[in-house]
Amino acid sequence: MFYELQRTRLEGKLIARHEMGQDPFVRGILTVRERHVRELGRHSIVASFSASGVHDLYDVTIRHTDSCGYLVLTGFEHRTDLPGRPVDFAQSWILRICKDQSQPASLEAIMSRAKETAGA
Repeated sequence: MFYELQRTRLEGKLIARHEMGQDPFVRGILTVRERHVRELGRHSIVASFSASGVHDLYDVTIRHTDSCGYLVLTGFEHRTDLPGRPVDFAQSWILRICKDQSQPASLEAIMSRAKETAGA
């Protein structure tokens, strides 16, 4: 199932509501499962999103869900800073079910269609 995801924090700092529209929703597939996380040295419920640039969300909690297809997950992102030290940031994801569940077209397919149309 495809979701559109929007993050509510940037490096742990809450993004103001009026600024959230500047960071568009990203489309992808959501996976939530418990797994052993070597970096944490323990098991964690981890949410992963298939879009590039979205870090996994650890110790996930469902904060909200409704009949309109919205889901809000909270947790933390586990990363490393420039010196290579581990750093954790609070994060929340707002997800909504995509109305169009078809596979998003790849850039190559879009360019191929554009060339075909231009040549016709």
